Amino acid sequence: MDIADLPAIALSLKGDGPADNWASTLAIALDGTEVVQGALNAKLTRQSKRLQAALKGNLAPFAPAAVVPLVAGTSGLSIAASEKDGIVTLSELRFTSALSQLTGTGHIDLAKEELDLSARFELGRDGVAITFPVAGTEPILVEPIVVATRLQGPLDDARMR
Repeated sequence: MDIADLPAIALSLKGDGPADNWASTLAIALDGTEVVQGALNAKLTRQSKRLQAALKGNLAPFAPAAVVPLVAGTSGLSIAASEKDGIVTLSELRFTSALSQLTGTGHIDLAKEELDLSARFELGRDGVAITFPVAGTEPILVEPIVVATRLQGPLDDARMR
């Protein structure tokens, strides 16, 4: 893809196998240099569904300037999820970069319409203040922070804890 004033983008997605054992690879290049690579594996049967995905690379060129610090350096994303008997389980959600990390796990019971999800977000490192640019005003400086939360309850009235 060639768009004026932007780097040329090349996207490659290759997959193989039946739905019950499908595997794929992904690569994204900017101006001929590969910046992101990943894989997705799916096992879809009538009894259960499983997905595993991993992505690694430099995501900063794809992010708005205001959030570039969140994806600084090499970023990685991994997800593992499954569904069986109406229960969707997120066994792994992990995003990491040079300055941030997000992890999560949990499940959603579709029959009972309930969820229980936990997440932890870490931003920054000791001794490093992160600057977030804000249009029309001074940038925001953020010291290291850690936020842990749990979202639990009925789908239509889940509460953060």
